[in-house]
Amino acid sequence: MGAVEAGSAHEPLSVRLADTTTYERRPRHALYALAAIALVMLCSTAADGESVPALEEDVFRAVQDLPDFLKPIFWPVMQFGNLVMAFVATVIALAFKRWRLASGFLLLAAGKLYFARLIKENVTRHRPAEILDNVVLRDSFGGGLAFVSGHAIIAFGIATLAHPYLNRTWRIVIWTLAALACVGRVYVGAHLPLDVVGGAAAGVALGFLINLIVGVPAQEASPSTT
Repeated sequence: MGAVEAGSAHEPLSVRLADTTTYERRPRHALYALAAIALVMLCSTAADGESVPALEEDVFRAVQDLPDFLKPIFWPVMQFGNLVMAFVATVIALAFKRWRLASGFLLLAAGKLYFARLIKENVTRHRPAEILDNVVLRDSFGGGLAFVSGHAIIAFGIATLAHPYLNRTWRIVIWTLAALACVGRVYVGAHLPLDVVGGAAAGVALGFLINLIVGVPAQEASPSTT
């Protein structure tokens, strides 16, 4: 029986994750997490209270002024930041037999629930319609405090965790989805810009801290040549 060339039976598809079983913990991820935490603190300082910085309001109005026909586009993209997506991502990771990544997504869901509540207990920032006039509400959402955006935490947390496993094309896709999910939350009137920036930073911080716990592939995925 002829010998089978190594690797020929299972050529990677363009969406295939990194093919490695060797994991490592990268010290620089601790620095990235600290930088992200610093950004959360900076945003929380600016967001705390009943006033809205002029620049933040200008950005909010610019996003709100986008045409109404974009709502059917933004709505599904915003779901990338839904808490349920952390569990969907877990299932996908399990399907690819990425056990550490799957556990990372579960830790992200738990971390979001804990840290979002912790931050909201210490930062008073209401929904845009409660502190600004002429806010366009394009969706219904729960009450409560708005800083930080839970959608932003989940979206950027998923992107941070998945990044080491994806090729260049899929990295662009996942980070774009995370950014658009945040823009969408401002567009529908759920959050002011600092809410989503702070949430995105919190998601990145959580992602890097979780990577330090579970590890990441020693060699990052490279784009497929097939």
